[in-house]
Amino acid sequence: MRTVLALAASAAVWAAGAASIVWGVPAAAPYEQLLSGAPGRLAWWALPQLPLGSAAVAAAVGAYGRARLRERPTQLVPASALLGLIATAVLAADARLPAYITAAQALCFGAGAAAAWYLLLRRGAPRRFVMR
Repeated sequence: MRTVLALAASAAVWAAGAASIVWGVPAAAPYEQLLSGAPGRLAWWALPQLPLGSAAVAAAVGAYGRARLRERPTQLVPASALLGLIATAVLAADARLPAYITAAQALCFGAGAAAAWYLLLRRGAPRRFVMR
């Protein structure tokens, strides 16, 4: 049950973040950059995925419980990241964004998810030292 709740929290964060990106980028970005093939277009669409990936994984870890995940590692973090990656790719395909932008969005989302995984679960985890 906790896993379902954690994935639902991750999906809710992704939906709110994706809606803010879909409506916020055209409102904030210069119109010429969004139409051209300039690197600015790539940055406007892909870079907001970094904090979105981190927030989605953080919501899943928060809903499941950080201590529980450290005690019994599950596939929750990869599942929430995969859920976000698939949903981002579907949304980008629906918006008819070029493939290089979709790939950059997936890369940024994955990087944000990996950073959240490291900061929330790996950093500060008990280390096992073996002396020989």
